[in-house]
Amino acid sequence: MTSPESCAYSATVVIFIYLFLFACLVVLVLLSWVLLHLFLISSCRLHFAMHCAMNCGFYDVSNGAIRPILRPDTPLNLRRSKKSTFDPPNPLFLIFS
Repeated sequence: MTSPESCAYSATVVIFIYLFLFACLVVLVLLSWVLLHLFLISSCRLHFAMHCAMNCGFYDVSNGAIRPILRPDTPLNLRRSKKSTFDPPNPLFLIFS
């Protein structure tokens, strides 16, 4: 027969194993929740930016890149710089064109 001490020891080991597995499951659920929300936030921002860029006509969204549309009379030094200032097209012109 087995002694009561060995039964208590094996029951304690089994309980700790179940607690460890439960903790791993909780960590995986929390990690997947965080990663899912990070992905949703980034994709929603990109989705909103693409819609705004297409609807307003201020940006060129070809090839997945969002670049400002520069007027033809913009100086070349402003076209090459990343912090270029430009006048957005008139929204009424975009609607009626």
